[in-house]
Amino acid sequence: MAQCGSPLELILARGLAGLGAAFVFPGTLSTLTAVMPGERRSRAVALWAACSAVGGIIGIIGAGALLERWSWPSVFWATALLAVVCLVLAVVVVPETRDPEAASLDPLGSVLSILGVGGIVVAITEAPARGWSDGLVLAGMIGGGAALVAFAVWDTRTWRPLLDVRLFRDPYFGSGSLAIFLLFFATFGSFFMCVQYVAYVFGYGPLDSGLALLPIGAALLPAALLGPPVARRIGLFATEAVGMLVTAVGLVGLSRLDVDASFASFAAPLMVFGFGLGLCMAPATEAILAALPAAKQGVASAVNDTARELGGALGIGVIGSVFNSGYRSAVDSVTGLSSELMVAVRDSPATGLVVGGSSPDVVVAVRQSFVHGYRIALIVAAVVVARPST
Repeated sequence: MAQCGSPLELILARGLAGLGAAFVFPGTLSTLTAVMPGERRSRAVALWAACSAVGGIIGIIGAGALLERWSWPSVFWATALLAVVCLVLAVVVVPETRDPEAASLDPLGSVLSILGVGGIVVAITEAPARGWSDGLVLAGMIGGGAALVAFAVWDTRTWRPLLDVRLFRDPYFGSGSLAIFLLFFATFGSFFMCVQYVAYVFGYGPLDSGLALLPIGAALLPAALLGPPVARRIGLFATEAVGMLVTAVGLVGLSRLDVDASFASFAAPLMVFGFGLGLCMAPATEAILAALPAAKQGVASAVNDTARELGGALGIGVIGSVFNSGYRSAVDSVTGLSSELMVAVRDSPATGLVVGGSSPDVVVAVRQSFVHGYRIALIVAAVVVARPST
């Protein structure tokens, strides 16, 4: 990616990197469950769940630090170097946990899942700019939905499915998967909004924007370690429900911020959000793992990762689209801007601040319009994640 010379090259390279990550990430959890004894597995899963979320924050901070000193390709060079280090450590340290049962591929199921998820994400992302009646948006929604239905039908009939959708009938498996999906839907979408909030409202640079998310990690790690003992006392389902409700409370608190908010008023609900996230993640992951036998832990890990990544992709798409709609509706109500400035401000907050940076009126209009869209987006995230566990 660091050597890409066009957006298309960058997108293709990012897709290849995502393919590699899809091979690696499920293996980390399945290896963990294979090598850890039963009495220590819950704590190990809790640490794994916390690291999977905190790692995203560390990545944002690291990228910000690199951008402060160098250009954007440095982020990808650093990531590649880190991947090489992890590869060496995996070869030297990680034990072999290969499943003796022969693996099989499901080419048709793979293609249908890609078309289904990809079509819906493209439609949701493009809808604010093109409108819901646009041909591309309608094709993405209808085609993506049809592909997902075909995927579900195919994988209930083929001998070795990519994912046996009947597994979701198990209450533990289904509830845990849904909880992970909704948590990362809200988390990725909220990260997307919060980084922009501190950049456009507080005026933070790349590094400071990443550091501003540290309160999440400060609350998430202890909450993740607290999750397993709480689940043993009140049950997995109840712990999931409490964690998701706390997460929703944090998001509602973040949605109440305005253009004059202080960092303290931003950090407090951010910690509540992180605490709820940590409290729920480990029990939800444990529920998925507990629903399948030891020989199927690779499947459980893959489903956990799929729920996480699918939730994140749709979260950014949906919450970003809700924000764009709210932001542009607020911009359209602004008066006194020339047509050229209106086009720039409507394009994005970043473009509006750059083009109208010398005009206090334009800066105020951009920030107020941003906060309008930001509030609506986080309320949507809170509503999505505030569901009772089943």
